[in-house]
Amino acid sequence: MQLEKRLKEFVEQTEGIRGVIISTPEGLPFSYYSSGKFDADLIAAITSSIFALAKKSGRAADLGLPNEITIHMEDGSLYIFPLGSLVFGILTLPGAMTGMVLVNARKILGDLEKLEI
Repeated sequence: MQLEKRLKEFVEQTEGIRGVIISTPEGLPFSYYSSGKFDADLIAAITSSIFALAKKSGRAADLGLPNEITIHMEDGSLYIFPLGSLVFGILTLPGAMTGMVLVNARKILGDLEKLEI
């Protein structure tokens, strides 16, 4: 399928990406690709939960819906984006170049929107 191929290309062509996931609002994995160890069920639940909390917080603070969520941790970063009714998550390794991750994230999000998933 074209979706899985595009996710694989994104991970393999963007330095420092550990894996990507598309999850449902309920926290279930819709599609994913990883270059290594990756618990899709856990990552789907985490990304969807964080996005849901950000949506709730944005509404409560009268800020609107989140466009992007970035969390930097000691062993990598997690980037979360809305993708229609789904949630798109990117896990990076420590030292990944944030600028390149975000530029390539915008490209793949555009590609995924065209696939009408």
